[in-house]
Amino acid sequence: MASGYVGYADIEGHLLKLQDAGIVSYREFFDGRAGEVEFVAADTPRIVELMRKLIDGSPVGPKAVVAPNGYVFGVSRMIEMLAEEFCEIKIFRDEDEARTWLAAK
Repeated sequence: MASGYVGYADIEGHLLKLQDAGIVSYREFFDGRAGEVEFVAADTPRIVELMRKLIDGSPVGPKAVVAPNGYVFGVSRMIEMLAEEFCEIKIFRDEDEARTWLAAK
């Protein structure tokens, strides 16, 4: 769950924790409805490149992200689209839809 402002360093820290724990391949439900992004849309390719480098060919489990409406949802969708070649991330507005999608993976 994310709350408050979420920046590049927060995303990097989260990904490093997944990598260090050896759980990048696990399914993940991420609730970002209480969060606000602290980066601009132009940073999304940089975030996706970070994801690609940290994952480094490891199998990645599906990630369901619930995002609030507006800017955060839009930026999250940009990350979804840019990462689709190496990571299955799906952005939702509705928690039940996200959980249903993730359970089917």
